[in-house]
Parts: sequence; structure tokens; C-alpha cells
Amino acid sequence: MIAHIVKQLVPNYCLLCKEKTGNALALCSFCLEQLPWLTGPLCPNCAFPTTTATRCGQCLTKPPSFNHVECPLVYAKPIDNFIFQLKFTNKIIYAHILVLERKHTLSLFL
Repeated sequence: MIAHIVKQLVPNYCLLCKEKTGNALALCSFCLEQLPWLTGPLCPNCAFPTTTATRCGQCLTKPPSFNHVECPLVYAKPIDNFIFQLKFTNKIIYAHILVLERKHTLSLFL
């Protein structure tokens, strides 16, 4: 009940366009859709884009010390700024956005 009252008093606004979001995420549905989502076939080890969903040449010649990477977003604008804000200004709100998974996020917040 308290959370509902606080949500009514302090609405969420989109971190990118400053519009009211109407959901629990600090991004509106339009800006969420416009994020640089990583799509297409990816290397199953490092998530590097490939033509087929097989290991990339780098992972074949010099296997990484990890087995799998989940990477839903490309390191590009505005993601680079989100990481900067989280890392150097301790704005935790960006951590919530950076762990998004497109398939779950779009169904939950649109």
C-alpha cells in the first residue's frame, strides 16, 4: 500500500526523454524499444555477432576463461552513458536498466 502511494506521488520519468513512463522502469516504452539491442546470431561464448550461431574465430583460436556470456545490449549510446553513470556517479537506477533482457522486458513493461 505504501509503495502504491509513493508511486502516485513520485511518478517515474524516462531517463532519456524525460516523459512519464507509467511503469516501474525508468525508461518509457518508446525509448526502451530504441535501445541498441543485440540481435542476430551470436558466438555462444563471447556474444560477438557472427554469421551463424557458432563460436567466433577468436574463441576458437584463444578460448576465453568463461563458458558463456549473456549480452542483451550493444555497447553504444545510450548504454555507454548508463555504464558511466553507474560506475562513476553511483546512480544505482542504471543497474536495473543494464540487466534487461529484451524478451522479458518488452512483455513486462509495454
